[in-house]
Amino acid sequence: NREGKSVIVVDLNFRNPSLHNFFGTNNTKGLFHLVSGEKIVKTDIRTHIKNLDVISCGSFPVDPGRLINSPQLKKIIYQLKQKFDVVILDTPSIALTNDAIVIGTLADRVVFVIESGKIPFPVIARVQQQMKNAGINAMGVVFNKFKIYSQSNGFYFLGIT
Repeated sequence: NREGKSVIVVDLNFRNPSLHNFFGTNNTKGLFHLVSGEKIVKTDIRTHIKNLDVISCGSFPVDPGRLINSPQLKKIIYQLKQKFDVVILDTPSIALTNDAIVIGTLADRVVFVIESGKIPFPVIARVQQQMKNAGINAMGVVFNKFKIYSQSNGFYFLGIT
């Protein structure tokens, strides 16, 4: 973070959490505990990267959809927006569950991440329509796992279906 802004990444993927692995943090206490009214300490959200904090999901809730729709979660996200310059909400796949649509309505901006070569265009179009129906406008699209091949005349991309 070259601009010195305070950033927090929140793992809202209660169905398959992984941010704690990516950032090398623990998943013992996290967002689930906050929503449940428990306190978590600063070391539960701190990374080794300056100005970057991560809140893992914590315990697996019995009913993730109910947690995602809870007023407590909305309040916590609002509080994080007041405390941090940038709040990044990581969601489960929008193609698999409605969680991302609900969470997207809480976000100021949405970036649609698509795994290149895995998601067919009809699914992307359906998801775009779901986002539009919910009043969510994606500010951009990120293709991850993109394959770049070189030829003598330059580069070309492969992997979009």
